[in-house]
Amino acid sequence: MWNPMEAGVAIVNVAKMVIDGKQITDGMEIPGMGKVSVDPEKRVIKANKIQPINKETVDKLVELGL
Repeated sequence: MWNPMEAGVAIVNVAKMVIDGKQITDGMEIPGMGKVSVDPEKRVIKANKIQPINKETVDKLVELGL
């Protein structure tokens, strides 16, 4: 089942990597995000994590305003 805390976990993992001085690179795996693409010029990290939309998840998505 979908967990709305996953985005927070991903952000914390990225922050920890930055604090530890680790470089975030294109194609690396980030816990909570999976494989990412990085645009260093725009300072953007993108991940394609599929969010299931079904009768078990739709109420939580509506609650979040999505």
